Amino acid sequence: MLSRQVPARERLDAFVDLYLPDGHRDPRWTLWLEVWNRSTTADDETRVRQRELELAWHRDLVALLAEGISRGEFRAVDADRFAVRTRALLDGFGTYLVVGLPGIDREQVLGHVGEHLDTSLLPASSI
Repeated sequence: MLSRQVPARERLDAFVDLYLPDGHRDPRWTLWLEVWNRSTTADDETRVRQRELELAWHRDLVALLAEGISRGEFRAVDADRFAVRTRALLDGFGTYLVVGLPGIDREQVLGHVGEHLDTSLLPASSI
């Protein structure tokens, strides 16, 4: 996924695939939802550690976006701001999937996210 020989858009798809839960009751996401839930009563040190985990995903996404922009594969966007919004989108859809919200499945989510990334990042001539 991290190979620079693979186009940034393909690596972005791999990032999304890794980020999202596999489906209802995905153990990674079930645990993460529990961490989020407990953070409301956690001490400051625990919340700082949780933030560091979040920032690792954020930094990787920002780096991938910045590379795609610098190589001309993506439109010029503010990579940090775009990463914040994209992760919020992924977190929202991820929550739908892990709780098993009826009427939406992983393939639909991947389609929505892919469409968002294409229309937001790809040059108009590529869409």
